[in-house]
Amino acid sequence: MNEIVKKTLNRGAPIDTPILLNMGDFLQVFDDDKLSNEYREAIKSIICSISNILIFHAGDTFIPVFATLTLGDDNIKELRISGENIFTSIHEILYPMDIMDIIDSFESSAKIEEFKKRILAIKTPEELSKKFPRLFELYKGQLELNNGLNILSKVLEDPKASIGTKRQYLEATVNYLKEFYPEINITKEQEFARNFTLERYLNRMFDVITTALVHGEEITEIYQSGTIELDNFNPEDADKLDLFIAANFMDRIELEQVKEKQRYLFFLTNYFKDNVETKVTRTKIKYHERKVTPINLYERYKKVLVENPDLLAVNFTPADFRDMDKEEIEEFIVAYLSDLSANWELIPEEDTSIEREIRSIAKRKYHKLSAEEQKQKQEKLIKLYMDKKRFYDSTDPYFRIKGKNTFDGYVGYIYPNSIVVLEKFYADVDRKKIAENEAIYILTMADFYELSQHSKSYLIANHLCHRVIHKDGWQQRVLRYIKRRILGANPADDTNKLIGQKKISLNEKKLN
Repeated sequence: MNEIVKKTLNRGAPIDTPILLNMGDFLQVFDDDKLSNEYREAIKSIICSISNILIFHAGDTFIPVFATLTLGDDNIKELRISGENIFTSIHEILYPMDIMDIIDSFESSAKIEEFKKRILAIKTPEELSKKFPRLFELYKGQLELNNGLNILSKVLEDPKASIGTKRQYLEATVNYLKEFYPEINITKEQEFARNFTLERYLNRMFDVITTALVHGEEITEIYQSGTIELDNFNPEDADKLDLFIAANFMDRIELEQVKEKQRYLFFLTNYFKDNVETKVTRTKIKYHERKVTPINLYERYKKVLVENPDLLAVNFTPADFRDMDKEEIEEFIVAYLSDLSANWELIPEEDTSIEREIRSIAKRKYHKLSAEEQKQKQEKLIKLYMDKKRFYDSTDPYFRIKGKNTFDGYVGYIYPNSIVVLEKFYADVDRKKIAENEAIYILTMADFYELSQHSKSYLIANHLCHRVIHKDGWQQRVLRYIKRRILGANPADDTNKLIGQKKISLNEKKLN
């Protein structure tokens, strides 16, 4: 596999992140005709093999076939299309149903009928969107196809249209559909489009899903797993592939339940580090009928982080996973994230009030500012949030504390070397006025224990802490303190003293 492509596919962490890539979308990404044609032929032969089996057994019906981003035994991700993808495609279509629940539904004719009733009970597109969001996306695609087929029917039936015009429309439609579905019956597709209803569409999808499941073993046996090699890429093509994969990950994160979002976020955190922070923003692609760039994708990424403050923007690029198997990598990442969220926390994992308050402040209207100034203010606040979020999520604090009284508005991050970093979020907590130009204060846990009863001004006046200003490179300056080795450091002892003297109130972390 091309090294550039290997880097694209293996961003983030070498863990299972099931992503299904629509091959029609994939082929539209590239402007290079030679490249597109080469992959088109390879992909077409695979999809045709599968679709021919389905059409043979089910008649005038077909199912989208996706490529799967698969993690191999060597912890290298590859792009594959195979007969086995029928099952992953069905799982994708019927999300959020579990794949085993789908397969179990076909153990008996009674269960099949029960499954059919569940599908056909949906009466409106809005209900379909809510219950089966990915099936709804296919439904919208069918509406677009219907539109093209109905235009074709009108042209063919128009007595004023020339033979040349009719042939042109017919050839375009036939070539489009038969490229991947060579056995498809265009006349039946036109009839389906003319008499289209949601009920007919759901009946058809049920038929094709039934066919795929009943003949799944045959499909898998007839076609063995195949890797799309993706060898012939120039740098521009590689950037587009990079962006295309990132867009698919973003779609997945937005659709996934909260508990699953984190594993997909690792890929995007790594991607945006290379493609936004380094200003590599020239790339653009057309994806799902809209223009996608690293910048507008980053806006969606920020929204996910702001709306899910428990997610951690962690980059695993420096980690060495070469001597680990899949299970060990999974265990390592789970343990690492557990450490990031703290061995035990004075601000429990469930307490996301700081982040929620920042979000609400970022959305406030500043009545004395113009609309443009308000927009700039809000963008600045969100950037401040993102900078702090990415940094502190990745620094492995032992636990956090939320300031009270004279330290109101501060969050303290305490590290295994007994260093305390005080980051001020608010200039005025009651009025929810965010602090924009406040310095960061750094001191040892032992000093913090002795001096926590004093005000910030007392600490500064007596030179009992270090100050770091929020300007370019502030993260690196703070990291020097966090990584400093201090002999005999034991934050737990000092923390227990603080708790014992009720200078910190303890909220026990809940374990699920």
